Amino acid sequence: MLYYDRDLRLKAQWIRLADVVLIGPAMIGGGVLSWRSGHPLLGGLLATLGVLTIAFNAYNFLALGAED
Repeated sequence: MLYYDRDLRLKAQWIRLADVVLIGPAMIGGGVLSWRSGHPLLGGLLATLGVLTIAFNAYNFLALGAED
């Protein structure tokens, strides 16, 4: 197992939390707006990437939290 600096790990957790709470929903919202303005491919891609961003970072946030 690699050594992790506690401060660096805590910063990574805050970034993951920001991805889950801010960036992912913003991507989904942008995708919906793009879809409604006549760009279904771009809108679908943005929304899908937003959902995947939330899922990936939430999983890693919970997995690293369980190790403590």
